[in-house]
Amino acid sequence: MKRNRFSLSLFVFALIGSLVLCAGVQAQVGTDFTIVADSTQPQFQGRGFGTYPSISDDGTVAFVVDEVGTYRAEPGKTPVRVGRSVTGDPFINKLGEIASRQHVDARLTTELYKATPAGQIVPFARNDVEFYSFTTPFHLSPAGTAVFWARKYPVSPRNWGLFTSTGDGTTKLVVDDKGEFSVFGGGPTINSAGTVAFTGGKDPVNNVAETGLYLGSVGGNGVTATVLTAAGSPLYNWDANPYLNDKGQIAFKAYEDNTGEPGIFVVNQDGSGLRTIARAGGIGGNGPYSMFDSPIINEVGTVVFRGHLDTGERGIYVGPDPVADKVIQQGDPLFGSTVNSVLFLRGLNNNNQIAFYFELADGRFGIATARLNLSAPAPTATPTATPNSTPTATATATATATATATATPTATVPPGPTPTPTAEPSPTPTATVPPSPTPSPTVAVQSQPLNIATRVRVESGENVAIGGFIITGNSPKKVVIRALGPSLQGAGIVNALPDPALELRSGSGALLAKNSNWRDDLDPAIELEANGFAPTDELEAAVIVTLAPGYYAALITGQNSVTGIALVEVYDFDQNSDSRLANISTRALVKSSESVLIGGFILGNGTGTTQVLVRALGPSLASAGINNPLPDPVLELHDGNGAQLVANDNWQDQQKAAIEKTGIPPNDLSEAAIVADLPPGAYTAVVAGKNGATGVSIIEVYNLR
Repeated sequence: MKRNRFSLSLFVFALIGSLVLCAGVQAQVGTDFTIVADSTQPQFQGRGFGTYPSISDDGTVAFVVDEVGTYRAEPGKTPVRVGRSVTGDPFINKLGEIASRQHVDARLTTELYKATPAGQIVPFARNDVEFYSFTTPFHLSPAGTAVFWARKYPVSPRNWGLFTSTGDGTTKLVVDDKGEFSVFGGGPTINSAGTVAFTGGKDPVNNVAETGLYLGSVGGNGVTATVLTAAGSPLYNWDANPYLNDKGQIAFKAYEDNTGEPGIFVVNQDGSGLRTIARAGGIGGNGPYSMFDSPIINEVGTVVFRGHLDTGERGIYVGPDPVADKVIQQGDPLFGSTVNSVLFLRGLNNNNQIAFYFELADGRFGIATARLNLSAPAPTATPTATPNSTPTATATATATATATATATPTATVPPGPTPTPTAEPSPTPTATVPPSPTPSPTVAVQSQPLNIATRVRVESGENVAIGGFIITGNSPKKVVIRALGPSLQGAGIVNALPDPALELRSGSGALLAKNSNWRDDLDPAIELEANGFAPTDELEAAVIVTLAPGYYAALITGQNSVTGIALVEVYDFDQNSDSRLANISTRALVKSSESVLIGGFILGNGTGTTQVLVRALGPSLASAGINNPLPDPVLELHDGNGAQLVANDNWQDQQKAAIEKTGIPPNDLSEAAIVADLPPGAYTAVVAGKNGATGVSIIEVYNLR
């Protein structure tokens, strides 16, 4: 029987090409660009920088140097370290106080603290006795009060909330999950009056969950006020990092009901005056952007955000027009070179100066400042409908952020199925769907992929991890995609990726969804937890998306270009649809020891066997422009207990006829392949280099039925 086939390897290569970013036009708003610290300065050579610096009203910049600590850089002076090794990024208020975090002992106990301009360290909280973990970023008010998300002991069930501290040795509760709220965004902010802005989701009532933008207060003990909810406004899926200024204005990212697209908005804390700053295009939208990071608003009303353009560039902007409102973006000239990347979050002061992270084409990277050439507050679009101050209706749980990721790719899968599964070698029990019983004991229903995953080493350049997959069938499929890192340490992985970032792209390279910390987008976070898919570490990434049949790729990188071992997973959220998860193809760097390439898959929802083809590619990747292909991959297939079922070095050595019969044998004799008939269960494919060789490899799993 002739099979319809497609090359996922070619799709991954095409995607790499589609991610090349175009050069942009000259900056319109940004001026007076100044380097604060960069990789050429002796004290920072061989080090990386935190990606989100901040700036006080006098121009002092706070930033992190990886594995060293937090630094204060006053204008015209050499940066000075004020805290020890940290994870996360600092925030400096207008008093010059820097809020950051540091490890205080060999057990990596984390302390939240502030460093005063005089050099005094004032502790806020530690994750040793009362608190189990914290998220980033946490915020410091102009008056010096910190607000942060924390999980408390005992860690189950849930037991999290928002807390404040002035550094007097005590913490005060803003709101927790013991009342009507079940989940909170991880990036609350606080103003001088002690008002806290946060996003949250309330426990479902009659299967209806209310999510939205809320206010709390220092020592509020659960007393909150509603600003906006999905039921009372034209918006839904509130970003986890709303920013509240001293004038009671809140800047935030959310999604529009009528388009399903994200936008940047500002609203007064009483729920009035909702207005649009910038909009996305795509599905029903008419804006030039495709995605946004969280915005910030200062006391004069300037709103600054990082945006992703429909044309592919990413940059820093202040309004709806990415030309007239551009500060700096990829492709722009900067410091005698060209911008490869800029990152920005909460780095704006009240004098319209910004601090940001940059990477240049000549290899330099670092922290810089710029002045915004604005004669008036940033322009805003026509105001949208004003919400009711006290909405009476509640939002349904189905209004989630998944709407933004339902873009239909132009490449659709031919009718002939070739699904490929893969799953983590030790599947997460709560996220694995067990096989469904068949109605008749005399008929064996063929199993289908329920979970596909690959453990990879994440590096940079052509060594980033790219996990491709295909959905076959006739209807959209809802899936969960996760990028795990820190939690792998509990499984004995020493070099786990500390902070993975996840992007989902279509076959054309269009960005469909992104996430770096799974709690950042509130509605998906609620759905992840409710269905057992929530990662166990707040720094891990996850998205829930509904995708039409077609080709997709998940890109996994490390924040701040940090490297390490990660696990990328795709779960079938809706096994009853007539579409299936299909061929998985993961490209990553293969080293030795724990840095081998591991692809796992689970077969279920049936009792019959499924025939699969597993391929490990290496030498043939050179023709696709890969400079460091794995010269001779070796492939092993293991069952759920770890027992080796079969192994192969060169595909023609064993099963040559069976592999050729599939119509898709490897192109190089040194590449490996296995054909196997497998009953329902969990399986693992391991790719290593023969004789310890290293290089880039692709592992693929095809369902041949």
